[in-house]
Amino acid sequence: MNTNYYYLLSSLPSLKFDEDLVILKQDFIDECDKWLLKKDVNKIKHLSDANYIVARGDISFIVDWKQFNKELQENINVVRKSNLDDKKVKVPEHLNFLEEENPLLLETAIEKYKWNFIKEHELKYYFDFNCLIMYYLKICILERLQSFNKIKGEKIFYNLCEVKYE
Repeated sequence: MNTNYYYLLSSLPSLKFDEDLVILKQDFIDECDKWLLKKDVNKIKHLSDANYIVARGDISFIVDWKQFNKELQENINVVRKSNLDDKKVKVPEHLNFLEEENPLLLETAIEKYKWNFIKEHELKYYFDFNCLIMYYLKICILERLQSFNKIKGEKIFYNLCEVKYE
């Protein structure tokens, strides 16, 4: 066990899905810069939900995460396409939240599903690099949820939908 992981993970605040974010991605990265090798910090920085390709050297949780995200995105695509075609598809029971019609509730449910996946996998790892990856992904989820700002969103919506008569 790398003791740097232990000390770093022990110093981080706990994160909860239904609470405000207590540490930003950049603050986490800055803290990692103090404790980790540059290559490890770069792996964290370049982690993305959009990258589903398993690369040689990916650690076990990243492999699981990429597969999970790929399957989730495929299911989301099938549901959204069926909605466009007015052909309802049978959604697997564990993904029934994809039938939510309210976009905000749907996106929140998707993030909760991702959060739960991470929580389930936390039990497999103890104070290692996988734990840091999971922590970072949780920060990403919370930052995304906090970006759902009703006032800003309504302003953008009304500006886009406003008809200007001259």
